[in-house]
Amino acid sequence: MRARKVFEERLVDVKNLLNIHTKNGGNDRGKRGVEFESLNKSAVVLLCAAFEAYIENVIHECFDIHINRVDNVKNLSEAIASLVASRVKREKHELFWRELSGDGWKKIARQEVHILVDQLNTPKTKNIILLFEKTLGVKNIASNWTLHKNTVEQTSKKLDDFISKRGEIAHGAIQEKDYTKLFVTSSINVITQITEKIEERLKVEKLLN
Repeated sequence: MRARKVFEERLVDVKNLLNIHTKNGGNDRGKRGVEFESLNKSAVVLLCAAFEAYIENVIHECFDIHINRVDNVKNLSEAIASLVASRVKREKHELFWRELSGDGWKKIARQEVHILVDQLNTPKTKNIILLFEKTLGVKNIASNWTLHKNTVEQTSKKLDDFISKRGEIAHGAIQEKDYTKLFVTSSINVITQITEKIEERLKVEKLLN
């Protein structure tokens, strides 16, 4: 899986920051210097970027799998067919329909999926749910996000809180107590499990091999 491979590669950078934190600050409890808070904040930003890229990549990967399976526009999933139809309605050129001939409809469908995916800049739960539904027709991709004793709602809140923390950092947050090494490690755990749950669901939907 391309999306999984890229995600794991990006996680290496996050874990490297934590290793630097441990090597220079140890594992004992207690407040560290400001430089360690900077490491934690950097780890949060990189982890969020890795997760966002994963969502984008896995949608593109599933789209490619689906589009390569069908040889006729009539066999497109309802969601992707709707994207193509919406594009046709938006076009003002009266001969645009010619663009759909041959494999042209695949090109148009791919363009529409790219447009929607590129609009994702805050990968909170509701945005992810909407994106998977619009691009792949998967209803409520978060429906199986039950991690250990956490309900779907609790897991979603943990993700959304993490994304909010990333936003705070991007806007110059200075609440040092909120950006601990423990917060980073627990966030890695939650997000990694969410990606696994997403893949489980996509395989059930026969969108991933």
